[in-house]
Amino acid sequence: MKKHFDSLVRIGIQKKEVLLNTGTSFFFRILGACAAFLVSILISRHLGANDAGVYFLAFSIVSFFAAISRLGSDNILLRYTSRKLEGTTVAKDVLLKSLSSTAIFGSILIILFILFADTISNKIFDKPELELTLRAMAPGILGLALLTLISVSFQGLRKFIFSIFLLNLFVNICLAIYIQLFTEVKSDELATIFSLASFLGFIIGGLILRYHFNKQQVFEKLEWNVFIRSSAPMFLIMFMNQLIQWSGQLISGLWVSNSDLAILAVCQRTALLTSFVLTAVNLVVAPKFSELHHQNKISELENLAIFSVKLMTLVSLPLAIVLLVFPSIVLSIFGSEFQNGANILRVIVIGQLINVLTGSVGYLLTMSGHEKDLRNSVILSGVVVLILNIVLIPTLGILGAAISTAIALILQNLLAVHYVKKRLGFNTLNLRRLFNLKSGH
Repeated sequence: MKKHFDSLVRIGIQKKEVLLNTGTSFFFRILGACAAFLVSILISRHLGANDAGVYFLAFSIVSFFAAISRLGSDNILLRYTSRKLEGTTVAKDVLLKSLSSTAIFGSILIILFILFADTISNKIFDKPELELTLRAMAPGILGLALLTLISVSFQGLRKFIFSIFLLNLFVNICLAIYIQLFTEVKSDELATIFSLASFLGFIIGGLILRYHFNKQQVFEKLEWNVFIRSSAPMFLIMFMNQLIQWSGQLISGLWVSNSDLAILAVCQRTALLTSFVLTAVNLVVAPKFSELHHQNKISELENLAIFSVKLMTLVSLPLAIVLLVFPSIVLSIFGSEFQNGANILRVIVIGQLINVLTGSVGYLLTMSGHEKDLRNSVILSGVVVLILNIVLIPTLGILGAAISTAIALILQNLLAVHYVKKRLGFNTLNLRRLFNLKSGH
């Protein structure tokens, strides 16, 4: 009886912690989402649909390869940073290994993109105007990758404000300031600012993190073979996730005009407003998932997971309804030529809404050591999105890209829900329980 009572007390405390920490991270995620949304508006209005399409295509390429250069170390870094075993931690060593491996691979990618920017722009995408922008943004591959790793470390340390500010706010603020200071802006100039800002953010975050680690005394090393063995399955997961997120824009770049690319990019960025609460909650609960599973407190893990889904749904659903009912009005903010993307926005919002309703299933699997299950779900979803993009984009254009991305995202999350039920014994998509807003089971 006492054990059950203590468990209920801990669950209540955890929910309060999630609400408090989510409230803080939620506020800064709102700022981050608003900054990204504002920058998208500024870029679209200052560059026009055609040049904005060039910038967004370069950004898609750079974001995809920035993720590749991290070699799957993100979740490994988060897992080890959020754990402390008998007063010791390997967080610092895992971070250094992640940064060094990323620096080597990312530098190679920068050199390749600078050398072959003309070939990529003219031969692959048949867009000569992409060359200068892609070459200017190429250093951002490494800058964004390193900045992401620093942000993940802050997340694991539960310093959510630093994490959100660095990854979601800093670069966007720099871009917004530059656009406001100069009336005539070119896509390659913005690409240069993006690259510089990402490195500056990494340096600032690295200095803060170094100060934090210097205050701790006991660190252990993680062997390279353990690090590589842990990162390898996560690399495939990350690669397929990036395919699902970016392949629509990348493959669309082969067939559609720059203005259509801009519409697709704007719709995807706008739809992300639906799920920004998911990332805000993930910042808080992911380290807690790792801690609770490591302590074998599965009941508390379930309660925390279900509670977070309820919280995310309450916040996301009203915004999703607005985007589904009034897409043209929302898109008109970017300019009249973007209103043609109303149906595209609707399709992507549906995919993002399912993403929210299923909860933090990806983190539940990775933080509990079931990376292989997540790998299986994202491999299948990644293959599906590639096939659908190749089939649908040549005939339906960017609508085909939106449909492909939404289907793959929904498939990935439903498969992850299945694996969570199979491995951890509970269902995050139990709608009866989800909309019963009372606490507990």
